Amino acid sequence: MRARTWPGDGADLGLAVTLVDPNPTPLARLLGTTIGATLAERMRGAGVDFRPKTMVRALSGEAGQVRRAHLAGGEVLETDLVIVALGATRDTGWLAAAGLAADAGGLTCDGACRAISIAGEPDPNIYAAGEVARWPNPLYNDRPMTVEHWGNAVDQARHAAANMMAAPSAQQPYRHLPAFWSRQFGLNIKLAGHTAGADALALVQGSRASHRFLAVDGRAGRSIAAVSFDEARWLPAHAEAVAAGARFPPFPDAIDQPRIERLKPGFPAARPPAHPAAPAPEASHV
Repeated sequence: MRARTWPGDGADLGLAVTLVDPNPTPLARLLGTTIGATLAERMRGAGVDFRPKTMVRALSGEAGQVRRAHLAGGEVLETDLVIVALGATRDTGWLAAAGLAADAGGLTCDGACRAISIAGEPDPNIYAAGEVARWPNPLYNDRPMTVEHWGNAVDQARHAAANMMAAPSAQQPYRHLPAFWSRQFGLNIKLAGHTAGADALALVQGSRASHRFLAVDGRAGRSIAAVSFDEARWLPAHAEAVAAGARFPPFPDAIDQPRIERLKPGFPAARPPAHPAAPAPEASHV
């Protein structure tokens, strides 16, 4: 069996797995290639045939069954199962038709989670939460963002409900530190924060050689995200520092911290978004 898939489950079952990725490393756009290289090393050690900077151009087969994956360079992989990871597009056309500022990138909201109309005004009767809601996050200088994680959906829904019950003059801005976790090839991977725009990386615990470490992303001298590979015990303190907008790195003189290794994050060049996020109007900020 060969598949274009997240390969952990297949490799664990002893199946032959090929991962085809247009990026230089796994999770390159989320974690950068410096950290992504650790995951690539780990998956190759597990027997996964990792093909970076490669794309599948076509699939073919017979009798309704896929048999081949045709790569951009001309190579053909024999396969009986293909899993394609393409992401998702938000179904917001009906919201735009109702006169709200919505597109495939989300529904634009103000800081209190109120939907913004096409006229640029918050609608006091419509609130949004979850991955459809694009709101100005105060933790990141009011940068409009959506967060595709259940933790945000729960927290944002709770916040929106509180604002629904509050007076118009008592609307509170929603602050959220994005987070996700995954377990791959025996590694417990956790991220707290938003890595977009990071211009520096500091390895503050552990080592990449051991595949066990904690690293912090920085931007313009500020800590903006922290990621742990089997070093979750250190993550809560660094997540608090990120949420507080602490300097980068946040704990330069900690007595239980080894020498800090400063690195380049190695994020791939940004691709133009298929659906650019519309900036929240100034009037919508609470």
